[in-house]
Amino acid sequence: MRNDDSVVLEARYDDVSIVLLGDIGQEVEAMVAQSLEEVPFRVVKVPHHGSGGASSPAWIAATRPCVAIVSAGRSNPFGHPVPEVTARYRAAGALVLETGRHGAITLETNGRVVTLRTQTGERFRFQARGDGCGAT
Repeated sequence: MRNDDSVVLEARYDDVSIVLLGDIGQEVEAMVAQSLEEVPFRVVKVPHHGSGGASSPAWIAATRPCVAIVSAGRSNPFGHPVPEVTARYRAAGALVLETGRHGAITLETNGRVVTLRTQTGERFRFQARGDGCGAT
């Protein structure tokens, strides 16, 4: 299977968008970004486990994620996520959570408030609003 044939899914509930991106690379990211509407609050499952071939600066700028979740095992043999990728998301203002560090991550939303809990006991709560990602 080619990585760019991965399933891409957006789940939208009122002001909240959750985008699951499989293992797509930068070329497919550009196509996906064009199809997404602007929303007050977006959560992105970081493409390709945070590899260097995904999460282009253009993708991050176009999607403006409030939260970026990296699904990658601790000490995986591929070195995911690449530090430059997580740095891009942080520089754009996104909270970056990694399953290899935080364990399982649970997300709940009512379409306006987003609550995230990690297996390691951290809890984050955001209010979706038009002027950016609002932590409460």
